[in-house]
Order: sequence, then structure tokens, then C-alpha cells
Amino acid sequence: MSQRYLLKCPQCDAGIEIETTQAGQQIQCPSCSSLTKIGTLREIRQLDVIVEESPIASRSSAWTPLKRWLFVVGILLFVIGAAVGFYSWSNGKKLESSVPKPDTTLDAPTANAIDLLSPADMAKTWDAVSESDIAEWNEHPHISTRRRANESLITAYVFFAIAAAGLIMLASALVIKGSA
Repeated sequence: MSQRYLLKCPQCDAGIEIETTQAGQQIQCPSCSSLTKIGTLREIRQLDVIVEESPIASRSSAWTPLKRWLFVVGILLFVIGAAVGFYSWSNGKKLESSVPKPDTTLDAPTANAIDLLSPADMAKTWDAVSESDIAEWNEHPHISTRRRANESLITAYVFFAIAAAGLIMLASALVIKGSA
């Protein structure tokens, strides 16, 4: 396709698109229908050039640096957030279902002995037992498993929120109008 130029109509000052192949010809103005003589090739080349954007150029110019940044970061946040979120969520649910039931049954002599202690005696006994090296005091499996399950679920919800932020960024990148 040859280059197009803008010729002003001498009668109505409207713009007429012409090509170099039309040099020396007469054309009719689309606005006022008057006949206008097109000048020489040299005169045509001194006119304003009509720049037509290709569809590819117009699409790429619509993606401003802000839109690109929102799109790329949005995808990264969504993928990472969703992956870690689903992993943590499934891990938390798995741990939640495997929480051992606490052993709440006491034999009769132990229950009777505890019932006979005053609150002050119970506090002294607890202090003495916890400070001694009688046994290593570990967290009960029920409590530790429940704590790990809750931590996994909280991590999952945080990463799901990050994935949601990524989706919002993606939507923003697609909705924002590109400015050249």
C-alpha cells in the first residue's frame, strides 16, 4: 500500500486523502464536490502524511507499562497465592481430621485425690511437678496437632487473600483504558 497524504480543498478547507499515483490528476472533494487539481509529486510529498496504525501497533500501544505491570504481578500473585493456599488448606484439613481425641478419663483413686486437694495445695503440687525433672513436659498431641492445623488454615486464608489481590490486579489490567 502506497503512502497517503492529506490535501486541503481550496473551496471548503476539508481534508482529502490522496496518493502519489494521483499526481497531476483532478479529484472531486467529498465535502463540497468541487474539482481540485492535485499538484506534482514534489508538491504532494510536502503535504502532511497520513499515518495509519496497524492493528498490531494499536494493540501494543494499549498495553501501557502500568497495565503490563498489573497483569504480570497479578498473574504471579494469583498463581502463587492459589498454589500455596490450596496446599496449606489441604494440609490443614488433613491435620484437622487426624487430631487425636484427648484422654479425659481418670482412674477413680486419682480423681478422688484431686478432688480432696485445696486450690492452694493444687497450685503447690503443680509448681513442684512442673519444676522437677520427673518427666519431660511435652505438649499433648491433641493440642499440638490442633495448633498445626489452625496454623495451616490461617496460612491458607492469607494466601487465598493474596490470590484474590492478584485477581483484582488482573481485572484492573484488563479494564484500564490504554493511553498512548
